[in-house]
Amino acid sequence: MRTSLELSLQQVNRVVDHIEAELGQSLQAEDLAAFAQLSVWQLHRLFRAVVGESLMDYVRRRRLAQASEQLRYSQHSVLDIALACGFDSHEVFTRAFRREFHCSPTQYRRAEQLPASFPRPRLTPEYLLHRFEGITLTPEWQTLPERHVAGLGLQLYGHESAQLIPDLWRKLRTHPQVQQSAAWGVLDISPDQRQLRYLAAIAWPEGSPVPEGWQARRIPAGRYARFQHQGSVASIQHSVNYLHAVWLPQSGQQLAARPELEYYPPDQIIQPQQLRMDMLLPVDL
Repeated sequence: MRTSLELSLQQVNRVVDHIEAELGQSLQAEDLAAFAQLSVWQLHRLFRAVVGESLMDYVRRRRLAQASEQLRYSQHSVLDIALACGFDSHEVFTRAFRREFHCSPTQYRRAEQLPASFPRPRLTPEYLLHRFEGITLTPEWQTLPERHVAGLGLQLYGHESAQLIPDLWRKLRTHPQVQQSAAWGVLDISPDQRQLRYLAAIAWPEGSPVPEGWQARRIPAGRYARFQHQGSVASIQHSVNYLHAVWLPQSGQQLAARPELEYYPPDQIIQPQQLRMDMLLPVDL
């Protein structure tokens, strides 16, 4: 009988197989989630945790890897390769290719020493357990009431989080009211289901005016698995990936359709190198 971890890996591997077979076709997050029989949010979180790359970033980089092989080993034109690999135009392809390989497709084709391309990952239980070796997180179970928060928000792709989210917190910390307050990070998916949505916030009275540039959010009541994280800001994502790739499948819990939360005590919001914070995973009752 397969374990929950093996079943989650099977879901991700099926999605990876489907992506590989359809790289030249239109690939939308909604369609991939339906194929995996998951919600878009569940697939985004599980895929990033297992693969280490956000879903649509992975699609983009695999398309570019396939294109790089065709540039090297075929005589097809750059435009034909771009269209065959799922890009809408020569211009879109060239911009994406240059960002990934730091050269144009034509320069890549002529180069003697080539930058490494992005290979398809080999996803096994052994790979996951080795990747997260030494991490053990035990939750405290909590049911939280509805709360209202306000702060600075943005939409981003998964690979941008390591840079943009700390920048957002640095900007929020300049507000005098934040200096003395506990803070909340609120993470879910954007309305178009293509990007992550993040809010760096503090508790805020419902209906009260917010400072210019801030956003107000209502966080619905619900049950959470609460984990404590200690370490640098840079290591948070590794712990989050562990929760989604290993802990959640093994726990038998189902991720709920509510935002994930981060809680920062008042004395922690200004200490990004030695951080103590809580990660709250929404689960269904």
